[in-house]
Amino acid sequence: MFKRLLLVGMLAVMLVSPGFATVAGCENGSCVINCENENGVCRAKENQDCDYSTLGLYSGKLTLRARWSPMSYSCPSGEYLKATSESAECVVCEKGYYCGGVSDAPYDETNHGITRCDANYPYSDVGAKTGSECYQIVPVPCSKKNTYEGGHGKAVYEISVRSIEEYGEDRSNGKADCKMRQGQSDESCELVESDACEIVQLNCDSGYKQEEVNGEKLCVRADVVECVAGTYLAKGEHDCRVCPEDSYCEGSGEEKFIVSNTKDQGIVSCQDGLRSPQGATSKMDCGRVLHIGDDVVYLHRNKRTSPSLRVDIVGDGTWYANIKPTSEGVKTLSSGKSFHVKTKTGEYTVYSALCEDEECEE
Repeated sequence: MFKRLLLVGMLAVMLVSPGFATVAGCENGSCVINCENENGVCRAKENQDCDYSTLGLYSGKLTLRARWSPMSYSCPSGEYLKATSESAECVVCEKGYYCGGVSDAPYDETNHGITRCDANYPYSDVGAKTGSECYQIVPVPCSKKNTYEGGHGKAVYEISVRSIEEYGEDRSNGKADCKMRQGQSDESCELVESDACEIVQLNCDSGYKQEEVNGEKLCVRADVVECVAGTYLAKGEHDCRVCPEDSYCEGSGEEKFIVSNTKDQGIVSCQDGLRSPQGATSKMDCGRVLHIGDDVVYLHRNKRTSPSLRVDIVGDGTWYANIKPTSEGVKTLSSGKSFHVKTKTGEYTVYSALCEDEECEE
């Protein structure tokens, strides 16, 4: 009688009832079978079946040992190879460890690809991939948590009432547990409990207003937008844009702009061929330009600095350019070069800038 064997794992034991039997080709009751690795199963070849039907007295166990070359395994980052005497599989990295993945690891009944976090940063979340994900638990003041995940605003945080009620004196100092990874600060670390710190004040950006959505304070798009001088509100938008060249933008003022899908608001083009720099705030910013090589210096009807550079244009009257003593190191031309004017009183640098109240002269 012949028996074909299909063995799963590295070792199988088969009991044979006492009686007349010997094992042909085997010694000491042990039969080694060469087999092929087929998807983790030791599948014996047809000509490798054991024959123990010949005559002879044999009593006890017949141990069948399968022999093959060890398998190799690969696991992605965030997992490791967990092995036992019977099997091996990729499993998610455990807390307190990080797992960078496994490539062609042998099946030797030991785990591969898992490393315990450093003693200084002993914690990690499930599925950590690198040592940089390990952290320590540090109490930080909620007042330092100025990162507002909702965007479009800045928040002021205090310890939540729920956290104080749950932890008592441990939280009355205004601090909450934070996952502090190497190189992080109180401001950037992640709270263990996301709601341990609550927003008590939310300052929304221009074009946004505060609303409570599903119990959470958020900055949402507003229908009414305030734009400061030098900016305007483009149609269909909720954020103010910087006033472009050859225009001026006086701002929304106290009345503010109402969002419109049909028109721009707060922007006026310079007339009669006049020019203006980016961010112009009034009609007085529109003027002529003086070309100096590839650079442009803006000229104005009124004096903006004292002294000023006077430029007479035939048929168009007198215009003025801004100048300051070269020693003050004012911003020069866009090319990085400087245009200097020497007078009896010293050397001056010509520059373009919008009117500053303390410098303007009518």
